[in-house]
Amino acid sequence: MPRCHLIVFDLDGTLVDSSVDLADAANHTLSVFGFPPKPVPEIARYVGDGARKLVERALPAGVTIDLDEAVRVFLGYYEESCTRHTRLYSGMDTLLHACAGIPKAVATNKPKRFTDKILKALRVEGEFIQIECGDTVAKPKPDPEMLRKILAPRNIAPMATFMVGDSSTDVKTAQAAGVVSVGAAWGFRGREELEKSGANYIIERPVDLVQLIG
Repeated sequence: MPRCHLIVFDLDGTLVDSSVDLADAANHTLSVFGFPPKPVPEIARYVGDGARKLVERALPAGVTIDLDEAVRVFLGYYEESCTRHTRLYSGMDTLLHACAGIPKAVATNKPKRFTDKILKALRVEGEFIQIECGDTVAKPKPDPEMLRKILAPRNIAPMATFMVGDSSTDVKTAQAAGVVSVGAAWGFRGREELEKSGANYIIERPVDLVQLIG
């Protein structure tokens, strides 16, 4: 196994369980446009490719509405509520402490203002040497730009970098950048998607990463 010199975490479904806050914002948007709400687990499966894709996936099939306006409604609600229920996953604080000697970064398709607000509210923003978001790069995940931007100023080989994420988007991002992909089976998408996408490793709990990197 390659030695780990850098860990890059996805945010939603990996570092934090933001499913309730995201579902609340999505269901608020659905109600504004006259559609019924959807269960939290269903909406959580729509997360990972940015707010626009989340809203688009949450809408009933075949409807025609102003998607830009729907995204605006979603983001406006989420701006006020994104830290209401969002928490670190159980064991994540232990993992961050155990890996204190290894540089860590965040690569998420969530906009920067929400990412910063959440990490600050959870008091972990100081854990990360770099935070890249969907609006800090020209191309979001699964394009490898985020990972390349994190690696560029550092003398760290891609194969010494571990990308931890819960979705096929994260695995594809890692593969495109040539870094080691670690699937977070506790997240929104589950083990099956991670297996199908070809993750190098899949772990069931955050603390399992400590044993993986040795």
